[in-house]
Amino acid sequence: MLKLPKERGIKEADIKEAVIKLFEKDSDYLLVKEPFNVGVIPDVVAFRWVDDYQIEAIAVECKGSKGDTLAAKYIIDFATEQARAYQAYFPYVYLATPRVSKSEEEIIVRKILATLRIGWICVNNKKANLQSEALVSPRLVESEYIIKVRQRLVAIWAYNEVFGGDFNRNLMEPEVVHCFTKEDFPNFLLTNYLGDYYCGICLEQQPNVKAILPNIKPDDLHRLLQELPEEFIAEFAYIDTYKPKEVSWPLLRKKANQLSLQDVNWLKDFAKRMRWKTRIMLLGKVWGRSEILSRDEHKRILEKVKEEVTPVKEYLVSQSRKRHRSR
Repeated sequence: MLKLPKERGIKEADIKEAVIKLFEKDSDYLLVKEPFNVGVIPDVVAFRWVDDYQIEAIAVECKGSKGDTLAAKYIIDFATEQARAYQAYFPYVYLATPRVSKSEEEIIVRKILATLRIGWICVNNKKANLQSEALVSPRLVESEYIIKVRQRLVAIWAYNEVFGGDFNRNLMEPEVVHCFTKEDFPNFLLTNYLGDYYCGICLEQQPNVKAILPNIKPDDLHRLLQELPEEFIAEFAYIDTYKPKEVSWPLLRKKANQLSLQDVNWLKDFAKRMRWKTRIMLLGKVWGRSEILSRDEHKRILEKVKEEVTPVKEYLVSQSRKRHRSR
């Protein structure tokens, strides 16, 4: 029986894995491994604070090959196209490829990439090596960078610093980010759902709402809401379905400390009638959509909001435990 020749080449997934390992060697970098949509979706996004005010945001385009090397013409004519698209959003853009097939062609690739201000990472034997540094391109658009890249990366970093753990990030819409721990309920949430950035707690998903809301005493919850700072808002929404996409709409949105006892009684009764297909969010504004703060200030604001909203979170969690004890 004839043996098929062993498949050669370097897959794009192998290039990506090698690039991730390269950045992971430097503990200062925060890697975003899920798709980070800015209108285009880079293969790898990495970020670090240079100091308390400056950040370095990097996008990498990864290209595999059918062989162990890649022709210079392919890199110049095709591989750079996507990397150049990233330059409108990211200050530093790299192209990651297998080695170039001929040494004389490597010189040409280096010159072309330097002209385009694209950095180059070569992968050989599953190991990534930095060939040349990226430089900031004149193609960078300030507003695209600030809104779609800088602010969202800082939100991910800040959530990780203050709340830690394994958390979800919803990054599939170009300007949106939601950081939350899915397994925790109610969970701490950092979101720009309302345009500006808000942080607080969120209770949703039928089993979670059903585990807590029937047990709350409206008087107790109302008292805790009255004690929240002025900037906190409360939103109560109905969720019709999550599939194929979420269909929901808010029924009540106002300052949390202005919720009446009647409001709290109504949302409990409504949730029961709707079979707990509802969502409750308590959110305090942490920074504006394009407001740029220092690293320490971002972290300090989140820590403050966490402290302020924790009594409400602990009360809701205690009501879930009460349900389990009564079984």
